[in-house]
Amino acid sequence: MVLLCCSSVMVAIAALAPDTQKLTDLEVMVDFARQHREVAARLRFIDVEKSVIAWTEGCEAHFSRPTVMHFPDWAGPQPRLKYDRSNCELEP
Repeated sequence: MVLLCCSSVMVAIAALAPDTQKLTDLEVMVDFARQHREVAARLRFIDVEKSVIAWTEGCEAHFSRPTVMHFPDWAGPQPRLKYDRSNCELEP
């Protein structure tokens, strides 16, 4: 029983593979576009590497990953991307 509990904890803190992390980040950004009709309607591109969505001419929404305090050599998953800012007005 103790071994089972320890192994499940180890699985819970494992880091995500880079391709899985990028897909998770992409999902966050696509969900953002779905929630903002103008962004979805005038979408130009989604840059997962830079965590930016561009729509219309010159409008961008920037995302960032919250900083998490952890122990050195910690290999847990990164926090989910969060909407940070936009240089254009977003509808409510």
